[in-house]
Amino acid sequence: MSKNQTLGSLSIVGVISAGLRIYRDHFKSYFNIALQAYCWSIVPIYGWAKCLALSALISRLAYYETLEQPEVISEARSRVEPRMWSFLGQGLLVALILMGGILGLVLVWVISFGLVLAISGEDNAIIYLIGFAFFIAIVFAYIGLVSRLFIASLPLAVEDNMTATAAIILSWNLTKGSVFRIQGILFLGFLIILPFSILLLFIVVFLQLYLAFIVSTDSSTYHLVVNLFSVAINIIIGALFLPFWQSIAGVIYYDLKVRQEGISLKTNPMDSIPYYEYEDDL
Repeated sequence: MSKNQTLGSLSIVGVISAGLRIYRDHFKSYFNIALQAYCWSIVPIYGWAKCLALSALISRLAYYETLEQPEVISEARSRVEPRMWSFLGQGLLVALILMGGILGLVLVWVISFGLVLAISGEDNAIIYLIGFAFFIAIVFAYIGLVSRLFIASLPLAVEDNMTATAAIILSWNLTKGSVFRIQGILFLGFLIILPFSILLLFIVVFLQLYLAFIVSTDSSTYHLVVNLFSVAINIIIGALFLPFWQSIAGVIYYDLKVRQEGISLKTNPMDSIPYYEYEDDL
């Protein structure tokens, strides 16, 4: 598609297809960034901030790929990494929101189930079935909350003059009315990576069994090797899947802006954001 065409809004399958294409076409460079991110995640605080910034860098690159306005990685990095502490602060805020959300929802579920049990005065299968239905509703409500915050890092990574809290608010506004679409996208994405996750799980289990076969499980060397092996495997697996999800997030951000703000490939995406002022060098 040329830059003079309008991509328009995308279907659930269209978002996944675009994300997969970006992931495939830029696998080597995105994997390298993701590998750096997961290596930094081992270092407390500073490393966590770097990890979040590098993760957001991938989603920014994917977003501009969707716009057919690809960025050079070095330039995109120079715009994202100075905000690493904002990404850390935003990550903490999102974590607190999700923790508060799950605690509140669980409290609602416990109170609701307790009231039903108290009103009925009976302890039977129907009551527990109602309790289970309440539980399923709570789970979907929590997934909905996650969906509203899934792209929270994108505004901070893409837009100028953006703060961590403003990015969360913008994410909340953009995802309004699109929760089920985002849930469908995430579910389809999960189904796509599930076979690869299972395959990687089998490989890891096989390697651990082989390691136990060649090294005595009672030796201190075995425990050291297993710990190092586990860290290395987690980093590699994380680096394989992170670019996929960040590419999906970048496409979702584009799609939501198209639907609610009307951006297209005909114009610079910054021209369509009414909330903030932007510099002309983008």
